[in-house]
Amino acid sequence: MPAARSAIPFFKEGSAFFDTLNRKTVRRALGLTAALLLAALLTGCGGPGSIYANYQNVEDLLPVQVLGLDGAADAPELSCLAVSTEEGGSPLGLAASGSGVESALQALRESSPGKVLYFSHVQYLLAGEALAAEGLLPLLDYMERMPTIRMHTPLVVVQGDTAAAAVLPGEGGTDTAALLDALSQELALRGDSRMYTCREIARALAERGAALCCAVTAETAADFRPGAEGVQLIPAGYGVLKGGALAGYLTGDAALGASLIQGNLGELGLTLPGGVSVKLDGTEFHWEAHWNEDGVLTGLTGVGELRAAVTGLSREMDLQDPGVWRELSRQLSALAEGWAKAAAAACAELDADCLGLGAAAERTRPLGAAPPAAGWLRTAPLRFSITAQVGRTYGLDGALPIGGGTAE
Repeated sequence: MPAARSAIPFFKEGSAFFDTLNRKTVRRALGLTAALLLAALLTGCGGPGSIYANYQNVEDLLPVQVLGLDGAADAPELSCLAVSTEEGGSPLGLAASGSGVESALQALRESSPGKVLYFSHVQYLLAGEALAAEGLLPLLDYMERMPTIRMHTPLVVVQGDTAAAAVLPGEGGTDTAALLDALSQELALRGDSRMYTCREIARALAERGAALCCAVTAETAADFRPGAEGVQLIPAGYGVLKGGALAGYLTGDAALGASLIQGNLGELGLTLPGGVSVKLDGTEFHWEAHWNEDGVLTGLTGVGELRAAVTGLSREMDLQDPGVWRELSRQLSALAEGWAKAAAAACAELDADCLGLGAAAERTRPLGAAPPAAGWLRTAPLRFSITAQVGRTYGLDGALPIGGGTAE
């Protein structure tokens, strides 16, 4: 009787394919394939490792958009603004406290009226002035280790008040998230502040020991819009964090100078002393450190360049005259130099290197030279060289001569 033929001719003993491969290797490959198929069959969607294990309906969630932090590091008081996913849902404010951030977050979850608070979409973090003055490092350290709130969330300090005063909607049903969205766009035009993220602040504190953060004040909305209810958030320049704790604020010209040095002026519109309105369309700035032959830091020079276009004239001007453009450029460079000096003086008074002077000096420190002594920011000679170029914009007749004014 003839021998039974193999169902798979390639694996028939004596065939060219079978002789090429080692029998043990083939058995191992087949065994591994069977094990993988078995594991796939045993895996279900409802298993503890499945992404569907903690599935929840969107209707059961309350996404938290703004989280406020008050109290102390060892006894935080949290407030939050959550918005219902249901159509027409109004903002909901909640507050809770605990012995730590995690326990306070859990207390917030337990205070939710029948829905699950969802913290992964927090858009803004607000810190009250008292907590910021005590120190924000424990909060930043916690956030680096927690998966719930992301480090790219902007951090804002509420000047002269608690975060809860700005976060909780109150009787007027204020949507603080919408106010902060509008404020972020406004700052791009004002140029005197910027919303720094937690990651940016933590990096600056690690590299410089000081950082800038956005500052606001919570005012009564009726003071700005008759009949309005709730609060209104007003830009208040920058908060200066030194060693993680709030040391002071930069406002007015000092805030504009900090924005110039940090590259945050954006599309700032302003009126020059001669009554001409201009709009910035580009800025550059860097520090140059100077060391003598003995390895001693003799000073730093802030080198900046601004470019702007004329957007309005308050009087008739001869735009064909190159001298007109040179004068406008000189006026803009003088303004910018005043801003930079005000910012440097304010930071020196706080002894906080939030403008990057120390990093500039360290990058060019000669080999073997000792680093600057403690408190050097208060005595370091600073000079500024700010150039400005003002040109024509659309809608203005005349030639396009570009002048430059330099402040040394």
